[in-house]
Amino acid sequence: MLTEIFQFDRRLRIESKKIQALDDYNEDVFRKTDNYLDQYANFYSLSPSAIVDIYNQFVIEYSNDLKNFLKTGCYPYQLEGSKAVDRISYDIALLVSPTVTYHRHKIISNLLSAINEVQGKVLVVGIGSGFELNLLGRSNLNHNNIYAYDLVVNDFVKNKSNINIYETEFKGNIGSFDYIFAIELLEHLVNPFQFLSLCSQSLLSNGILFTTTAKNIPQQDHLFNFTEDHEFERNTELFNFKVMNKEVIPNSHVNKNIKAENIWYKLQKI
Repeated sequence: MLTEIFQFDRRLRIESKKIQALDDYNEDVFRKTDNYLDQYANFYSLSPSAIVDIYNQFVIEYSNDLKNFLKTGCYPYQLEGSKAVDRISYDIALLVSPTVTYHRHKIISNLLSAINEVQGKVLVVGIGSGFELNLLGRSNLNHNNIYAYDLVVNDFVKNKSNINIYETEFKGNIGSFDYIFAIELLEHLVNPFQFLSLCSQSLLSNGILFTTTAKNIPQQDHLFNFTEDHEFERNTELFNFKVMNKEVIPNSHVNKNIKAENIWYKLQKI
C-alpha cells in the first residue's frame, strides 16, 4: 500500500526516503505500518490516491493550527471556529506518519522495543487507529491478558481484534496490571495527572507505565501542553512513579519555528 501511496505524492516519497536514511531507521516500523494500513484501507474501501488526499488535508489543517499558535499562543480548542477531525482522517494521519515523520517513526519503534519486554497482564488506554493495539496483539502475549479502553473505537478495530476491548472511559482497576501503555494520550486529556493517578493505582508493585508527552503540538483535539518536562516528572513522583527511561523526540516536521517535541517515558511504580 505505501508503495502505491508514494507514487501519487512526490513530497511524501521524499520524506519517506529521509526516514529510511536515518541511523535509527527501523524497517519493522515500515513493514508493519504498510501491512496494517493495507488492511485498514481495504476495510474502508480507500484507494491510495484517497489516502494521499486525506493525509495532505490533515497536514494543511495542522499547519494552519501551528500558524495560529505562533500568533496567539492558543491551541485550536481555545479558538472560535475550530472544527474536529473525523475519525477516518485522523486514523490515516496516524497510519501514514510513521513512515514520513521522524517523531511518529521513533515512537512506534520504541513501542516495538517495549513490547518485546512485556509479559503478564497488559492495559492499553487510547486505541486510536488500532495500530498500536495490533502490534501488541501480534506479539507472543496471551490475548486474554490484554485489555484496551477508548471512548470511541472504530469499526475496523471492532471487527478485526480479538483482544478485550471496552468502549468506555477507563476509571481504574486497583492492582491489576503488570504493564500499561498510554501512548500519545495524555495531551488529549483535560487532567492528565488524574489519569496518571489511576494508572498508579491500577499497576502492581514494580509495574511499568509506558507513556509520552507532547510539547507545543496544537492539534485539534489536544487539550494539554506539557511545556516543562521536569514539572511533569515531579508530578509523576507524587503518584509513586520513578523515571526508568526518558527520550526527547523532536517534532518540527511541519513548522521549524516552533520547538515541538514528544518525550517517551518508561515509568516504574515503586
